[in-house]
Amino acid sequence: MARLGRAPTPRPALRGGGGNGVRPCAGPSAFDRRAVKWIRLRVRLMAGLLTLMFLAILWRAIDLQLLQNERFHQMAEQQALREMVLTPRRGRIADRHGETLALSVDVDSVFVEPSRISDHARVATELARVLDVDLESFLGRMERGRHFAWAKRRVTPLEAAQVRKLGLESVHLTRESRRFYPHRELAAHVLGFAGIDGRGLEGLELTLDAPLIGTARSARALRDARGNRLLLADVIEPEHLGGGNVTLTLDRTIQYHAEKALFAAIEKSNAKAGSVVVLDPRTGEVLALASKPTFNPNEPGVSPREYRRNRAITDIYEPGSVFKVFSIGAVLEAGLASVDELIDCQDGRARIGGRTIRDANPYGELTVTEIMKVSSNIGSAHLAARLGKEGLVDALRLFGFGQRMGVEMPGEQRGILRPARDLSDICLATVAFGQGVSATPLQVAAALGAVANGGRLMRPWIVREVRDEAGGLEREGSPALLSTPISKGTADHLTAMMEEVVQAGGTGTRAAVPGYRVAGKTGTSQKVDPLIRAYSPDKRIASFGGFLPAEDPRLVILVVIDEPQGVVYGGVVAAPVFRQVAEEAVRYLGIPPSIPLEETEPVASLSEKTGREAGIVLPASLVPPPEGKTLVPDLSGLD
Repeated sequence: MARLGRAPTPRPALRGGGGNGVRPCAGPSAFDRRAVKWIRLRVRLMAGLLTLMFLAILWRAIDLQLLQNERFHQMAEQQALREMVLTPRRGRIADRHGETLALSVDVDSVFVEPSRISDHARVATELARVLDVDLESFLGRMERGRHFAWAKRRVTPLEAAQVRKLGLESVHLTRESRRFYPHRELAAHVLGFAGIDGRGLEGLELTLDAPLIGTARSARALRDARGNRLLLADVIEPEHLGGGNVTLTLDRTIQYHAEKALFAAIEKSNAKAGSVVVLDPRTGEVLALASKPTFNPNEPGVSPREYRRNRAITDIYEPGSVFKVFSIGAVLEAGLASVDELIDCQDGRARIGGRTIRDANPYGELTVTEIMKVSSNIGSAHLAARLGKEGLVDALRLFGFGQRMGVEMPGEQRGILRPARDLSDICLATVAFGQGVSATPLQVAAALGAVANGGRLMRPWIVREVRDEAGGLEREGSPALLSTPISKGTADHLTAMMEEVVQAGGTGTRAAVPGYRVAGKTGTSQKVDPLIRAYSPDKRIASFGGFLPAEDPRLVILVVIDEPQGVVYGGVVAAPVFRQVAEEAVRYLGIPPSIPLEETEPVASLSEKTGREAGIVLPASLVPPPEGKTLVPDLSGLD
């Protein structure tokens, strides 16, 4: 029996297929479609982001490598390179024959890095002990300088070795240039000295500082992360790392003998100071310039400041009777007297301008030549009166007095020569014999040179040439004529008169050099005491100036001794120094004798006169050697 109910709904048949009973898959839902779209979007976003990042990196690379390449190159150089100023090594100073008088050498300097030192006190104490520096001052430098502090600059080799032996942390040695004077005190006042920074402070080191120090050059140096210099990045030619070189007219050997003779005389006479000037009268070249007291330019601070004064050009003095050469020469040049004319010397006392002047010995009538020979003040005063005040002052200015000579050294004084309007009658008289007028030793020597060379006043000069760091001639000295104070005829008359001074009966016999004709003049002057503003009763300046050979002068030598004790006369104190320097110089220069030795008195008779007026002693170099012995050259003072 059929079941009653709803009839089943028939299933539609699959299109295009038979009725196999398999149900087909359903299509993608909306959720699936959204998921696919989101994935695709994320892929595109990532691709775009990566593209943008790539483009940014590419742009940055282009910016760094191309657009800002120069800027970053400069920044890199600033970090790795440091601009440094390279100060050239100071140039050399040599004498006329190339003998080195001053040079620069490399020495060690000690510095520390305070920031890297754990115990400042211990390190400072150890270094102060071996370097002989002030401990408190050194500790102060360490506290102030975090990364760098000098312990001591330019130490000795022994001190450097002791520092290395200590092996202290962050203590280093570096090389620096130091000025060195191999001959120590020789020509110290001429050379002067340079300071610790390499700059000239005195003497020629000061006046020639610019050419000696050369031209500072800039260079770039590589440095590490701590800022330490590793090596120079720029190439500097070796010839550009040094200063210029200077050659002087000075002769080291003559300078040595001048200093030796001067120092011995000062010690013997217990004098305060002294100077010796040696010139070539033909050119004005300074061959020697000695002063005492002296100092060691390697250690200038050890000596008192006054020892460093170049007295030959900075100290003025009253020349005394040496000045009679110039006052009498001016009278002869003006034609107001002749060498044989008799002058009344009034028995050693004369009243002029209300004052009395005296001679050392009473004389009656003397010729002009004899006035020079015996050094009569009264005779000189009478002769100067013929010139008058203006005539005398004008003539002395032509001899270079009252003005600087222009030598290439600092501190030269012009001296004192008052104008004619300020001279009284007594002043006119005293100026004639060297009082009431002041000059430097260099001025007096130059004026004597004018007599020696036939009447031409040559400018004294001491710098022969200056060459730059590459060897090129930068400056060359040459003779310069300043004036012509007298004619050759007058110069010849004065020379003959000055020869009489050195011969028997003259005041300068101790200056005679056997075998040579010597022309000279003694001087003994009172010294002004600035405290009492008057002449000192017991202080004198002894001097002797002259030249040789008289017939063809090659050397002018002036000796000045300040405040000798005991015997104070120039003929006794200064004349022997002249002789000693002259003997050594003529032998060294090979100047042949002009007087046969057989005309000279025997050695024994001359030695017996020592201390008396003649005082001539034949030097050992001219005495025939004993039989069986050989005479050899004296090489003292030579290298």
